[in-house]
Amino acid sequence: MTPILSVKELEQLGYKIVVCPIESLMVCARAMRDLCDTWKNTGRVDKLAAQAMSFAEVKELLDVEEFLKLRERL
Repeated sequence: MTPILSVKELEQLGYKIVVCPIESLMVCARAMRDLCDTWKNTGRVDKLAAQAMSFAEVKELLDVEEFLKLRERL
């Protein structure tokens, strides 16, 4: 089992780059499960979705505008 170390501890061990892919997957999986459970049990997702990023924030995070500019140049 891999020990869970803080960033500071990892730096002290000489690590320069650290990733946490399984943790991000687990967080996303719980959010997706909660969304599906809410939809199934209430028929609505608006209250849970209010906790999420806005569509504009997602587009900014993914740099959609830059992608669209690239597509136009092709």
